[in-house]
Amino acid sequence: MKHIGIVDITTVGACLCANEIVAQAAKMTSSKKHPEFTMHAFSYHEYYDCIHRQDWIGLGNKICESIKILEKVGADFIIISSNTPHYATDIIEKQSPLTVVNLIQIVADECH
Repeated sequence: MKHIGIVDITTVGACLCANEIVAQAAKMTSSKKHPEFTMHAFSYHEYYDCIHRQDWIGLGNKICESIKILEKVGADFIIISSNTPHYATDIIEKQSPLTVVNLIQIVADECH
């Protein structure tokens, strides 16, 4: 199974994401197995300051710092379980050493 890295911008969102990973795995298998996942968060104010200033480059850079930490602990790909950080998607995808699952794009594709 893949090791999932979750960038924790808002802990509530990250925990909901992690809980859903476990719940979906439980539906798919009776073996009690679910993917390994690791969350990383800086203090929320570090993200909020960038968001408040609409500094998407700064936000993207901060998120990429989290991604590098998650890569070091073995994550195979990244989920960012918040909406606003997706304003920085282009920056994040260019800098990230790992694939970043774009939740906004997945929802848009499903709606389409």
